[in-house]
Amino acid sequence: MKFWWHAASDNRIPTGITQAVPIFVISLAAAPLRRERISNHLVSLGLSYHVVDAVDGRQLTPGELADVDGTAGASPVGQIGCYLSHFKVYRHIVDRGLPLALILEDDARLNRKIVPLLHSGLRSVDFDYLFLDCATHSDTGPVYYDRSKPVDLGFGLTAFPLSGGPQATHALMITFDAARKRLKHALPVRQNIDIYSHLPEAFRFAAMVGPKGAHLAEDSLVSFTSARDMRAARPKFTKLRRLPLLVTLRDRLSLRYWRSARLAREWVKSGKLSATGCWRPLPAGRRIFEVSSAPLDQTS
Repeated sequence: MKFWWHAASDNRIPTGITQAVPIFVISLAAAPLRRERISNHLVSLGLSYHVVDAVDGRQLTPGELADVDGTAGASPVGQIGCYLSHFKVYRHIVDRGLPLALILEDDARLNRKIVPLLHSGLRSVDFDYLFLDCATHSDTGPVYYDRSKPVDLGFGLTAFPLSGGPQATHALMITFDAARKRLKHALPVRQNIDIYSHLPEAFRFAAMVGPKGAHLAEDSLVSFTSARDMRAARPKFTKLRRLPLLVTLRDRLSLRYWRSARLAREWVKSGKLSATGCWRPLPAGRRIFEVSSAPLDQTS
C-alpha cells in the first residue's frame, strides 16, 4: 500500500523555504474550521506553512487497514490515520532533505516568543525531537527533564533533555536524521505515533519548559483521531486559565507533581535515571479557549 508513502509528490506543497524552520500543518480536509483557525493563527504571526492533508482513518478500506495495521485491529482507525499522517510529513522532510522541521497538528497554537527562532533558525540542535509542548508522561511512566543540561535555542529560549519520549504530537520539531530513522520502521503500525519505547532506534528527546513554545487550543476538545468529545466539560474561568503563573501554581500544588518528584528520586537510586542529572517533573500544559463562541467542526 503506497497511498501515504509517496506523499512528497503532492505538488501543492511548494519547494521553496521562506523561513529557517519550515512548518508542516497536519489537518483533515473534512475539518475546514479547524484548518481555517490554525491558518489564521500562523498568518497572524507572519509565518509561512505547508498544509498536509491528514489521513482519515475512518475512510480506509478493510484492505488498506489490513496492509498497515500490525495490531490485528486493536488500534482505533483514528489512531492509525494519525500515525500515517505524521509519516506523510516525515517523507516530505526526508525527500526534501530538510535539516529540521516543525510539525503542528491543527489544535496547536504557537507562543509568539518562538517566532524569531523560526525565522532565523535555532542556535543549537542538540536533539532528535524537540517538543514545544507535550504531556508529562509516556507509556512507561512520568517523563522528566534534566535541568542541569540546558540547550540554548536562541532569542532567550531554552530546551532541556528528557528522560524519554513524552506523549502528545501537536507541536514538535524533528530533525532529518530522526525522520529518516522513523521511516525505516514505518510499517506495520504497532503503536501510537507518540510511543517510542518499542523502537529499535534510540532518540534524543528535548522539550521547551519555560516558556513553552506552544499550547493547545479549544479545538483539542474534539478529537479527529478518536471518539473523544470534551466540549461538555469545558471549564469555567477560562480567561484565568490562560495565565501561565496560575497554571504553574496549580501544577506545583498538585499531588501529581509531588508524586512524580518522589518517583524521580527513587529512579535515580535504582539507576533508571542518571545520577548526574538534575531531574524535574515536566510542567503541565495549558489550553487556550480562544474560540469558545464559535462552533467546532463535527466528527462524523
